[in-house]
Amino acid sequence: MEALQTILRDFEQQLDGTNYRARFLLEKVGEGTSLTAAVAQLQQQYQMDEGVMNYVEKVPYANLLKELKEGLMYRGNMAAGVKLKPTEEVMFAHKVVAFEQALQTHFPPATTNIYTFLLINPSSFWGFSYLLETAGVIYLFQGVSEYCSD
Repeated sequence: MEALQTILRDFEQQLDGTNYRARFLLEKVGEGTSLTAAVAQLQQQYQMDEGVMNYVEKVPYANLLKELKEGLMYRGNMAAGVKLKPTEEVMFAHKVVAFEQALQTHFPPATTNIYTFLLINPSSFWGFSYLLETAGVIYLFQGVSEYCSD
């Protein structure tokens, strides 16, 4: 888990651009708890509106990987975005693949349930939010882009 956190912090540093930044959150929500109890805990912790459970839906693992990759590869435009040098893009793409592999090692697709969840922090350009349930433990995994004036 620590290795995943380290890579996510690296992504945040590399995706800090002109009027743009990316933020990630990967945290354990509950161990030995039900999905409903974990959602109730998040609802209280982040002061979310009632009815959050209505937005929780089981989805294929591929959805998570697709949204993750789309967010990481988003570069924006001249007004707001990230500009990496060609060599940095190649290294970044390798890091994305390494992260996907590490994610699938920690959260094996065959034994992990993936659920959509509401974004805790609003996003400007892209965002994803999932609950990952594996081996009796539930995690919240979110990624968002933010507009920020330099």
